[in-house]
Amino acid sequence: MVCGDARMAADVADRILQILQREGAPRYVDAMRHLRELRESGRYMEDVWGIQLNRTMAMQEAVRDRYDQGASWIRRLGRTFAASQKIIPAIQRL
Repeated sequence: MVCGDARMAADVADRILQILQREGAPRYVDAMRHLRELRESGRYMEDVWGIQLNRTMAMQEAVRDRYDQGASWIRRLGRTFAASQKIIPAIQRL
């Protein structure tokens, strides 16, 4: 049972998906399917507040936040990769 703010509930669902992938459903699609089955069987329930008044806007904001987090991660990854491309030739010259 997940009870709380909409963003917290989204974070919990993401963490559960990560656990499912690590512990037996390696593909994201399989993990999503298993989480859906848990919801449908009543084994995973959410009592979420903060989205009842304007669910559409709150969900769009949550998706936008997730997108921003992903874009930030990709930028950091790109900077790390670019830095490693500068370091590797320097190491090879040694």
